[in-house]
Amino acid sequence: MAQGAAKVAPMVSFDSAWIRRIAERNFGISDDPRSGQPIEATDKLHVEKVKKLLDDDRRYTYEELAEGVGIAHGSVHTILTRHLKMRRVSARWVPHHLNRDKMTNRVVVAEKHLKRYKDEGDRFLNRIVSIDETWLRSYEPELKSQSSERHTPGSPRPAKLRRKQGNLKQLAIMAYENGGVLATDYVSLGQTVNGTYYAKCLQEKLRSAVRKKRPALLMRE
Repeated sequence: MAQGAAKVAPMVSFDSAWIRRIAERNFGISDDPRSGQPIEATDKLHVEKVKKLLDDDRRYTYEELAEGVGIAHGSVHTILTRHLKMRRVSARWVPHHLNRDKMTNRVVVAEKHLKRYKDEGDRFLNRIVSIDETWLRSYEPELKSQSSERHTPGSPRPAKLRRKQGNLKQLAIMAYENGGVLATDYVSLGQTVNGTYYAKCLQEKLRSAVRKKRPALLMRE
């Protein structure tokens, strides 16, 4: 700075809102009411409205709940997490959807099998024939674990094209026991698999296969 030059005072910024409050001799430090979503949006009434919507359909999104109740997305989030203690959960895949009668029947059958195993031991297990279904496709891509390779540190990672399953597929019914597969039935395309089809498959294919491979299974003990 040149000698003799006048010193410039630093600029000081004042909040106009505070200047107005001081002029009005309002020295309170609490927040004044302001525009925006009122706190009443998360009161008991709105909580009940959100809960009622979710009782009808648990898949409602934040946007749908906010529109249905007439509150902001943030209020919906508060109601769900703090008041209702709810979180989004993905469905668990199960092989079959059983009603109460079917579940009861499975328990009864399982108890009978358990009793026979206690009485007969492995002799009972060796007489069990299981039946399962599987889809056979024209092309099945390798699993990630099947295509893995061993490499030294620093070696480039191998690349693999992502392949999809083949479009052509056929249903196969397999019957097997502790010694291996007894019979396999390849279902024709367009064929409906129901109780009648299974009965025919058991009588014509499985019975003849058991007679050839495990005739002891057909004997009564």
